[in-house]
Amino acid sequence: MGPWSAGGGAPSIEQLKTNDGDLLIYGAYGSSSSSPGYIVVINDHPSSWKGSWVQTNNGYLRGKTLKSYAWYSSNGSQNYQPSSKYANSSGWVELWAPPRGYAVYSVNGL
Repeated sequence: MGPWSAGGGAPSIEQLKTNDGDLLIYGAYGSSSSSPGYIVVINDHPSSWKGSWVQTNNGYLRGKTLKSYAWYSSNGSQNYQPSSKYANSSGWVELWAPPRGYAVYSVNGL
């Protein structure tokens, strides 16, 4: 499954973290449990993993374990899959991405 399938077409976006010069986190709302949407974490730091607690308003992601389905780091020794994280019923979840890379999270088991 690619992250584009999780969004169910053209995404409706929510900005979740924009106040860090090296880290951007945004979410795409879903349209159903089979297309629940996703959250993208982009990290521009040259050598360190970065992440943050964010709160999604996407009801399809709340109360679910989120798995990274796509990830990349230009730092070869850091190019590995981020850990799955639990989004609680209020939508709070802590998500991470590798240095000079990204991670795309959606509901585990899609």
